[in-house]
Amino acid sequence: MIRFRPMLPWNVRLTDKASAFELTPEEHSRLLIDCYQTAKFSPFHQIRINSRRNYIRVLRRVVARHGDTTLDTIKEDMTVIKARLTGIEFAMAGMNRSLDRAELRLDRIERRLGLS
Repeated sequence: MIRFRPMLPWNVRLTDKASAFELTPEEHSRLLIDCYQTAKFSPFHQIRINSRRNYIRVLRRVVARHGDTTLDTIKEDMTVIKARLTGIEFAMAGMNRSLDRAELRLDRIERRLGLS
């Protein structure tokens, strides 16, 4: 089934920066993957053939599992993932600081005992 996009008002124009290939949030990830594989300007065409075969296998699995997912759902999920990842990065930074302090203490103890 073909679904046309809403018409643009006369005062809204596509600029050079805007693309005629932009997808709306209601469209599905399957269409995004199809555009990635078929658009002339896509980086998909510069990938070496063996790597491209692997990409195609992965993209098929993504379409099989998530092909009907809308792009706005994917965007929401990515926002949640980014927030969680930020929390993990802060926790790791705290752990690295603790390890650095423990290493400094160990160095001082080794110097006092003459082990270094």
